[in-house]
Amino acid sequence: MASHGASLEAMFQPESVALLGASATHGKSGNNILKNLLQGNFTRGLYPINPNHAEILGIETFPSIVSLPRVAYPIDLAVICLPPAHVHAAFKECCTNAVNTMIIESGQLAETPAASEECKRAMLLQLSKMEHRPLVLGPNSIGIIDFNSRTNTSLIPFEELPVQASPGIAIAGQTGLIASGYLQRILARDLFPVSKVICLGNKMDMNEKHVLEYLTNDPSTGAIFLYLEDARSGRDFMMQGRQAIKVHGKPIFILKSGRSKAGAQMVTSHTGSIAGDDRIFSAVLKSTGMQRVANFEEFWDMGRFLHAAGIPRGKNIAIVSISGAGCALSLDAAELYHLQVPPLSRDARKAISKLFPNWFAFTNPIDSWAAIERNGSEVAHAKMLEILYQEPLDGILLVTLAMPESLLDWADIALRRQEHPNVPLMLALLGGHDDLIVEWHEKCKALSIPVYASPDHALRDFSRAFNSLPLGREGPLIGKCRPFFNVGPAINGHNRDFS
Repeated sequence: MASHGASLEAMFQPESVALLGASATHGKSGNNILKNLLQGNFTRGLYPINPNHAEILGIETFPSIVSLPRVAYPIDLAVICLPPAHVHAAFKECCTNAVNTMIIESGQLAETPAASEECKRAMLLQLSKMEHRPLVLGPNSIGIIDFNSRTNTSLIPFEELPVQASPGIAIAGQTGLIASGYLQRILARDLFPVSKVICLGNKMDMNEKHVLEYLTNDPSTGAIFLYLEDARSGRDFMMQGRQAIKVHGKPIFILKSGRSKAGAQMVTSHTGSIAGDDRIFSAVLKSTGMQRVANFEEFWDMGRFLHAAGIPRGKNIAIVSISGAGCALSLDAAELYHLQVPPLSRDARKAISKLFPNWFAFTNPIDSWAAIERNGSEVAHAKMLEILYQEPLDGILLVTLAMPESLLDWADIALRRQEHPNVPLMLALLGGHDDLIVEWHEKCKALSIPVYASPDHALRDFSRAFNSLPLGREGPLIGKCRPFFNVGPAINGHNRDFS
């Protein structure tokens, strides 16, 4: 049998799709899926299945998968979106009619929990007897979205999906949130490019190991975010994760629920998963190099960092803060996340000292307020950044306020980012005027500068990014800071005004 990776190519890059449960009723799941496939310009073989209609949305519709014309076979992907009582029969038809992959988007396999469990056993038995068996995603999956092939089987309607040509982040997990509200938020705010979204559902057949195996070799994926309620494939999953990181240079970030006793019970009722001992999971995860996050917000922060800054080359950082409190909090965070805040060189200290009164003593971190009072904020920050970028640093954190008294020279910052793209600049913005905060966020986004509300969060993401790939890794990432994605016109061209 072909490898799982080759088999899953039929799911994400299908030449033909059969939709069992296509609906002519606006708002129904079967109607949303069909619209999503059409909206993605799916121009290959599309076969809606519904015995009550001759056509839906202008597409010829067939009464069953058995009635499809011979030219349709084999079917790369069959999507089952039917009431529970009809799922098993549809599954059997797919198994006996040359279907390569299936997604069961129905929430249950039968009308009662006991019947669903019996149905699951029968399905797995049937799959085990097949010489060339299909891979099955679900049940209780709300679909997949591939931003490269434009395949979109989400049962949540999307008016428009962006075209994603460069590598992005793949998001997979046991929740429909990643293909609905969260994805809509990522796209609306343009947080980071996405390569694929995969809703695992209840993992009757396909699980996290199959997904990792496929994404490891997917050229459109630069990093992997995975939400789990359990890890059923155990050793294979961990081995695949280690290979993705160490051989292919793809960072993996994991969010796992079920840490508490109550959370573990909720996990069981949600997808039938057994959460397992969370301490063991954490220890094993750490040994593979996969990074664990605490919540979805940390996922999206990490995505913004990777998009803007890539993988840092090391953990030596400089900190410039408008206040002493910012210096102290940044030092606390650096120690917490095992980062280094090295002393500045003699030449750097001498050059920076010219910005301060004679009586002022500074180190790394630099409390910049006295220099701002003496030189003005734009001049002081520009000169300090110019000097710091000559130091052997792996990152610079600027802690400041969005206020008229602490303005920044954005043209100079754009120049520094262009000259030193491998040294990430992070901004911790501790409040300020609302209009300036919005303006600065936009300018930082254009300049590939991740912005945070606290130095703690900025250095947390810097540390996780650094630790997500080993220093001794083989391949093109050795010793380099690699932005996963194009840093944009603000760095590569001169068509943006940062004055």
